[in-house]
Amino acid sequence: MIERALVLPSPRALLPGLSTHDPVADLREACSVAVGQFLDDGPERVVVLAAPVGGANQQRGVTVPLGFRVARRLLGGVTVEEQPALPYTAAALLEDERPTALVVMADGSASRGEKAPGHLHPSAIEFDEAIDAALRAGDAETLAGLDPELATEVWCQGVPGFRVLGEVARGREVTAGVTYAEAPYGVAWWVVRWDLGPLPTGVTLP
Repeated sequence: MIERALVLPSPRALLPGLSTHDPVADLREACSVAVGQFLDDGPERVVVLAAPVGGANQQRGVTVPLGFRVARRLLGGVTVEEQPALPYTAAALLEDERPTALVVMADGSASRGEKAPGHLHPSAIEFDEAIDAALRAGDAETLAGLDPELATEVWCQGVPGFRVLGEVARGREVTAGVTYAEAPYGVAWWVVRWDLGPLPTGVTLP
């Protein structure tokens, strides 16, 4: 059973050796602190979720999701299970009774300005604001119901992970803590922890 979840972003800048200057120093520090506190709790099992490799990247020979690569860097040598965020993933996680900590690698839109990777999309900021409000409020229903088609339009590759998080938290009490929420390069990034209450009796698994 998922007892807590940590949302982390997956920009390539968090990988080592890309530049002598760290363009995401504040984000890196926020991730480091959050991961340290998360692991201090001594989770029995850690599952990392990331969006699967997209078709274009598959054609270029990419086989490992960027989210997994970034998570390995941020989590150090911690033993984890890596699972792609797919429609059936939430049900599989909920059916497993082992105490589990979930790490969700998920960015917001990448279309918040002309210099953003996806350039400017008029719906990007509003889309991110809905995610931000849901993360702060522990609103599982909103995350589970994010529109994948609109996500594609605004270059939000994190929606599969957000949707799985929403599904595993649906109907449960959520204590949420946001320690980073910025979009310095036109891409929305969050560092968020959710502590989850027990699954209510009678809740049907997705």
